[in-house]
Amino acid sequence: TVINHFIPKHLSKVEAGSEFSFWVKGIKDPDEVEVTAKNIPVTMSAEERSIFYAFKGNLPDSLTGAARIKVKVHSKKCPANDGMLLIIK
Repeated sequence: TVINHFIPKHLSKVEAGSEFSFWVKGIKDPDEVEVTAKNIPVTMSAEERSIFYAFKGNLPDSLTGAARIKVKVHSKKCPANDGMLLIIK
């Protein structure tokens, strides 16, 4: 399982409520992916592409300062963890 193509990039400065996205390759079901921002669950939309899923979501409006976006893939075959740190203005 590969998690990549994070937008915005790690350590970017963004507004609260900003959109972010990433790709996950090697999963069969987008429900295997869990996303949190500062331990707050984030609702994501997933679009199936040819060899990956493209995920999009928005940061919670209540976040300030630095926020770690954690992406966990709960796959029995190949679990994965990744993320990025964003600076919220």
